[in-house]
Amino acid sequence: MSDRPKRQVLDISGASRFIELDDGTVRVHFPLFDLEAEGADSDEAFQNLIPMIQEHLASSEAAQQAFQEWAEEHVVEQDMTDEEIAQEQEIEDLAERGKTIGKTFRALEASDFEGFIASATPVIVDFWAEWCKPCHMLAPVLKEVTDELGLPVGKVNIDEHPDIWEEIPSGGIPTIAVYVDGARRGIVVGAGRSPAELKAELEPLLS
Repeated sequence: MSDRPKRQVLDISGASRFIELDDGTVRVHFPLFDLEAEGADSDEAFQNLIPMIQEHLASSEAAQQAFQEWAEEHVVEQDMTDEEIAQEQEIEDLAERGKTIGKTFRALEASDFEGFIASATPVIVDFWAEWCKPCHMLAPVLKEVTDELGLPVGKVNIDEHPDIWEEIPSGGIPTIAVYVDGARRGIVVGAGRSPAELKAELEPLLS
């Protein structure tokens, strides 16, 4: 048995049925939702199937629940490649560095949140949670950009202040919000941006 690190993946392809057609193309059938797609080969057919599954999942909560239950029985372990191991270590290192950098942002409480966002000049609020690795990964990028732009940063732990978080029109964290004079100018959701990309998204919200 390999002693390499493992990763868990959802075996949609392995749980699908592939049929070679008379003209040499391939049809794939996903039994759970009774969906089919075709392609020049198995890979193309499967890639054409994925958006169909995603669209079906978006169609109803019942589909999402069925998929979640199905997924619990179709997770498999695979050896990680050297590239995946290196990428995982890079992510871990960035998240650890982010935990330290995040402590330099002002932790906002319910008692001082309104006062912080009432600033006549733009301020940034970082909505985050301790368990959220992308939140920690975002911190170094956010620090670099806000230092360059001269923007104060406050952070709100959504687990500790759900009353503040529920006012934010976001589907997830990390979420960065820009405020001026107590009004929210806009939000940026998610991590994975370079400093240049984050700066480009924030700048239109500052003027």
